[in-house]
Amino acid sequence: MRTTTVLVVLAACGGDRAPSNVATVASVTPSASASSVCGDTAPMDSYQPAAAWSGRVANISDPPTLPTSALRSGSSYTVYGALRALHGIEANVELEHDIEIVGFIVDTNLARAPKCVLHHTGVASPAGCVSEIPTFTIADARLAADTAPRIRVMGWASNFPNVYEAYLKDRAHDATARLDEMWAREIPVPLPAVGAKVKITGHYGALFALSSAGLTADPRNGIMTAKHSETLEPSTTLASFPQLTKR
Repeated sequence: MRTTTVLVVLAACGGDRAPSNVATVASVTPSASASSVCGDTAPMDSYQPAAAWSGRVANISDPPTLPTSALRSGSSYTVYGALRALHGIEANVELEHDIEIVGFIVDTNLARAPKCVLHHTGVASPAGCVSEIPTFTIADARLAADTAPRIRVMGWASNFPNVYEAYLKDRAHDATARLDEMWAREIPVPLPAVGAKVKITGHYGALFALSSAGLTADPRNGIMTAKHSETLEPSTTLASFPQLTKR
């Protein structure tokens, strides 16, 4: 009877090395394969590849198109870029200091101001006459869709009498500085008008806190509290108060 060492069998089956005092085991032939000794009787060439799936094809929608809007216009933020910064994970760092935003004016509330607030400074408005804070809105295109990113700009004038004084200067082609003494701001020259391209410098965040009437908040789009406004491309028409000509 031919014998082989335990070491061969154990090594083939993944076992430990045989003790040195056990030399041979009878009845295990040298020709026996490791697979038969370990109990694996399937020959290596028995694999048959499965047929390709012939059932219903999965209905997978196309991946969404990612926005390609610019985040910057030179060293300034675009409106889209400012919104991204507002909702980014490093918003506290990016918006900790004043920033610049470049955009086109797409709306102002000048035409919606009640006529009773359009008078010279130093004159009291009639009792019960209230209005919004002078505001304009910027977007990244002159003809931006209503659904396009927009940011309200406030803080450039504290009330409409100041804006009215600036309006009279615009009509007289007087480009001298117009100071809002309450907020120590220079009112833009010319007044904000739809279609103008402007660069706004100031604080951008979810809150506007200059108004004595309380906080104004816009967590979604944010509010730019302007400290300085520069007209890069003027509008084709001057800002106006159409309510002054209505009877």
